[in-house]
Amino acid sequence: MRRNLLLAAVLAATIPARAAAQAPAAPPDAGGRAETDRLPVAADDGADFGGAPDGEVEDLPAGSADTHVVQPGDTLWGISGRYLQNPWYWPKVWSFNPQIENPHWIYPGDEIRLQPGASGAADGELPEVSRGDLDDVYAGSDDVQLAGRIGARTPGRMLAARVGFVTEEELRASGVLEKSWEEKSLLMEGDRVYIAWSVDAPVEVGSNYVIYRTERSIPHPEGGTVGHLTRILGTARVLDADPRENYVTAVITRSLEEIVRGDRIGPVSDGLSRRVAPAPNEADVSAFILATLEEGAGELGQGHVVFLDRGSTDGVAEGNTFEVIRAGDGLEDDGYTPHFDELLPMVLGPPGLPPDPVLYARFGLRALPSLSTLASRWFRGEDAPALLAGIAAHAMRPLEAAATSSFALVLAMAGHAVGWPLAKGGSQAITSALVARFRALGGELALHFRVSRLDELPTARAYVFDVTPKQLVEIAGAAFPSHYRKALQRYAYGPGVFKMDFALSEPIPFRDPACARAATVHLSGTLEDVALAERTVVEGRMAPHPFVLLVQPTRFDPSRAPEGKHIAWAYCHVPHGSPVDASGAIEAVIEEVAPGFRDTILARHAMDPLALERYDENYVGGDIGGGRVDVRQLLFRPVMRPDPYATPAPNVFLCSSSTPPGGGVHGMCGYHAAQSVLRNVFERDAREGARAAFRA
Repeated sequence: MRRNLLLAAVLAATIPARAAAQAPAAPPDAGGRAETDRLPVAADDGADFGGAPDGEVEDLPAGSADTHVVQPGDTLWGISGRYLQNPWYWPKVWSFNPQIENPHWIYPGDEIRLQPGASGAADGELPEVSRGDLDDVYAGSDDVQLAGRIGARTPGRMLAARVGFVTEEELRASGVLEKSWEEKSLLMEGDRVYIAWSVDAPVEVGSNYVIYRTERSIPHPEGGTVGHLTRILGTARVLDADPRENYVTAVITRSLEEIVRGDRIGPVSDGLSRRVAPAPNEADVSAFILATLEEGAGELGQGHVVFLDRGSTDGVAEGNTFEVIRAGDGLEDDGYTPHFDELLPMVLGPPGLPPDPVLYARFGLRALPSLSTLASRWFRGEDAPALLAGIAAHAMRPLEAAATSSFALVLAMAGHAVGWPLAKGGSQAITSALVARFRALGGELALHFRVSRLDELPTARAYVFDVTPKQLVEIAGAAFPSHYRKALQRYAYGPGVFKMDFALSEPIPFRDPACARAATVHLSGTLEDVALAERTVVEGRMAPHPFVLLVQPTRFDPSRAPEGKHIAWAYCHVPHGSPVDASGAIEAVIEEVAPGFRDTILARHAMDPLALERYDENYVGGDIGGGRVDVRQLLFRPVMRPDPYATPAPNVFLCSSSTPPGGGVHGMCGYHAAQSVLRNVFERDAREGARAAFRA
């Protein structure tokens, strides 16, 4: 996807900066602080970079662009950071000033050279930009400044920004420093070098070029590489160029750090001091910000130079303006989705010290607040909060309740990382596969036998129950001490659900075609709508406009219905144990977003919370999540124990969604219970048991 890249623009509006750069304290031996009359002067212990924040250009201090006159409080650390954009260059500045015997001791009035040799302008330096010109740009005028192919902003004569950008084509067309007249490993000013240059890229004798090194590739958000960030090392002037040869002779005219063979040579930008008048946008173009010249910037703001992925072939012209939009990327910035594979086992793991406590703690800071708090802090507008509200509603708790953010974050991360898949043939296909594996290992499955007491079961070394605490007390309560039995009896259950199944003559006719591309659709309204509905249900009343979760599997798995026909199912939350008939409310919500839905219904089946509990006694009061998920029961379920899967009875274990990590389609409650059985009954290492099971 090669385009003519719009190389840079100056942002005219500030993006909120949550990670403003802080100047680190100067480390030991980082270059001495200036003194007055040979005595230390009072100054902030932190290193003073001296530059304006976020890379803005500041007036140069006393002295020429090549020198600095020491002021009270100055250090070589701070001077290097101010002029060279890197305080760790203080030893280089010291090397330019042999008159400084001890870098800890510099004095007000001393003149510090900022480059090798005598002060004054050097050959081959980048085009100058006057402070007045930049003031005009940054003072709120409508003009914008363009940065060139490799160059950087240059206050006075010094390179202020040392970061550049090249496209793939420009990288291929640039020269490569291959040899020098002298056998030296490190090259600097005055050294003559040979540059391998493509004959297709014209080179002019006497022209100045930038020496740079690629730092990292810049990927496009939609795939592929569009260019490379570069580190500007210095400048060179061409002495000789033979059109019949691919080699060019040049002299290094400025070195900002060590230059080595293999470094690149490219043209100096001619746009650094050129001002461009505003021009109306002729095309409606969207673009991605790919990179910035602002070295080390975690956020972007006014005056920052950025690179976009659109150019003239897309209808963009010099002087065009773009509106900068960032929609809800705060959570992604913290790196959770890229670390999904590391974070998920900790989130779905048993209680205990996680493998990466720092990552887990960072996630916990986001997950423990309420969803309402999370949405108000990190998002603007209605869309993103509404999306997260629908996901968080799986908690079946008021969205103002603590830890409701955890449901939204985990399920949203899973959606980003792996999607929300459907099992071909329905969830029964998963059960059938597990049973087949169990039987292949020698297991025997006995059905149609109700277990009311523990002594009704055959003798075994371990009993593992996939029930909630209510049923566990009924079956095995006599084997438990009273304190544990009473703790199980205090276990709380959440709201119920009202579920409907539909047989349809055709796909659901959504008004928004995007809904047809999703297997799971949350009919939520705004965050406030969802919050009101969930709060009303917890208070014991039916919400007049309920949150509806709708699944349309046959759009993606036609095997579940006769040819040409479709199925769908939906549910909403209702008060615990309520006999309310919510079928009309559910169909009304679907009809609102899919006019004509009722006309597609061939048959319907509804189950209220009481019917669901009759269908499966574990759905106590219609609670399909295995128990309420307030903070206590989210962290400690069913009771607070080091091993929540084991009970005081040494051969009785619990593996249902009433144990960590709670309800869902992950199967981890049973997995962790199996590890507990291996560890406590069979005295085998749980991890070895898991490996043995996988090998079998």
